Amino acid sequence: MTEEEIRTIFSANIRHVNLSVETLKPERYREICSSVQFESFYHNLEKIAKVNAERRLGTHWAKLYCITMVLKENRDELSAIGKFCGEKLKAARHDFRTPYISDAANNADWNRGQFMDETECGHVSRELAKLHLPVTLDIHSKEELFSHRNESDARAEETDAAAEDAAQNRESIAKKLEEMRLCMDKEFLFLRFHPSGLCIPGTAGENACIANTEDSCGFFKNRLTRLYRRRAEAFLMPDVVFASFKAEDAREISARVMFYAMRSNPVYLHLEGWIQTPEISGDFLLFATAKGKAGGKQMFLALEQPCPKWMHDSNAHFYDFTLCLEWNKIDRPLCDLTFLIVAKRDLTPIYQYRYPYGIL
Repeated sequence: MTEEEIRTIFSANIRHVNLSVETLKPERYREICSSVQFESFYHNLEKIAKVNAERRLGTHWAKLYCITMVLKENRDELSAIGKFCGEKLKAARHDFRTPYISDAANNADWNRGQFMDETECGHVSRELAKLHLPVTLDIHSKEELFSHRNESDARAEETDAAAEDAAQNRESIAKKLEEMRLCMDKEFLFLRFHPSGLCIPGTAGENACIANTEDSCGFFKNRLTRLYRRRAEAFLMPDVVFASFKAEDAREISARVMFYAMRSNPVYLHLEGWIQTPEISGDFLLFATAKGKAGGKQMFLALEQPCPKWMHDSNAHFYDFTLCLEWNKIDRPLCDLTFLIVAKRDLTPIYQYRYPYGIL
């Protein structure tokens, strides 16, 4: 890129520019980025540094956000990368992240081999925190990332049919939780484009080239609808899990429910809120069953969020939740909503609360 092109980007009406910097060593660049264009990459970094140094005060200038994947491969140069980006490139923020690796990713085995254990992650986090630069750390050990897979392996050894069914349900729920967190991440709605016009979706789906379509509005509308539909389906529990629940065994309790966000689009209804129940101890999941006016009923897993400190009460238990109800799967208006508090260990419904009001 030319200095003028870089200057045009940073002076455009945008808030920030993301820049991925995985290594400053040419031999590693080929290994990590699967590219031989390190020289071009580094020349661009030098030009960004020069353009940033020449910026005029009082003019609009996009902030530079740097992102570095934390890997065993680049472990020994993470601090150097942080100093380079903070001191030379004048980055306003530097995110050091553990990468998300899906089962379908290219070179998935190599990628998983790059994750560090808890001790190594601790050393890296303390080392980067000493930089005294605007860094944010989102670093997770392989134990954190793959613990649910180890639990799945142990459950597979159970021979009792009922226990195997419960294990499969737990595994299904664990995958749902992972998918839900991915789908609720802001970057889930990103569409990435190659300079040729090729659209590379962040989720599974066929690639398409926007340069070959005459209806660009329809192109984006179609892609957005697909992403919205997948987000809603991530919350919908499989029928086999729904059938295994014996909600009639759950004890009715009194509770307080507050919806603080309710957004509807043609694909789904998005609910956020909190539910306050009598004090209970243990490890639980929050589910909701919803019934439409015509009688169709579905079960949804609520994505728990950290509750604000001001909500905490020694005599109560709070769940902060997010729900996505896909309209194609349930008849509106929604006239019945029941919350189920379920023991995570054996997926036994313990309490239930029937929301007494219609939703939408």
